[in-house]
Amino acid sequence: MAQPSATYNTPVKCPSCEKGFEITKVRIKQVRYTGQDTDLCPKYEGENPLFYDAIICSHCGFAHIGTNYENLTPNDFAAVKEKITARWVERDFSGPRTVEQAIAAYKIVQMNMMVRAVPNSENAKICLRLAWMNRVRGDTVTEFKFLEAAFHHYESTYTKEHLPVGKLDEFTVMFMLGELGRRIGRYNDSLSWFGRLLSAASIPENKKRVPANLVEMSRDLIQLAKDEQKEEATKV
Repeated sequence: MAQPSATYNTPVKCPSCEKGFEITKVRIKQVRYTGQDTDLCPKYEGENPLFYDAIICSHCGFAHIGTNYENLTPNDFAAVKEKITARWVERDFSGPRTVEQAIAAYKIVQMNMMVRAVPNSENAKICLRLAWMNRVRGDTVTEFKFLEAAFHHYESTYTKEHLPVGKLDEFTVMFMLGELGRRIGRYNDSLSWFGRLLSAASIPENKKRVPANLVEMSRDLIQLAKDEQKEEATKV
């Protein structure tokens, strides 16, 4: 008996133009999760589900991560129609995606976010996804650029947004600032954010609120950041 394809198509309705189109999903049973990078990028053996998170309407160019549109407003849809749909050329984004096609899809999502003026937390998410995709592709220069952008958006998220935002809480933001800071060579910032997270975790009322895995990873990454900082200093 032939094994079913790792991907399949399903119909959805665009919340902007209200036309139907197909999106592609991955059969989870045919994907094996193999762990994650220190910036929480999940890794898989086989088809990568991250390639398919960018949903794009083939008819009007409305794009989003996932199919949860409940936070969108009429102004969001109006902005997309004016600035994207007016110049959109219809094309189909369903079917298996290469990493290059996934990057192209995420960039269309990013364009949508720019015209909709989304919160920094949303910008941080898309920049992080683009960094991950370029890591898969092996483009370290572009990966670094998007890690830097994600770092700055997470900084603004922490200072300007009321957390939690969806599933994103203040402790995860602290961790991401620590790890992204380390990855882009901002070691003092990295150590400061990891330190703030560990301090927060030591407060009794936060014990159940701070994810234990983030605390454990932060302790290891603090030492790694210190070692990398020393190594960097010897090169000067």
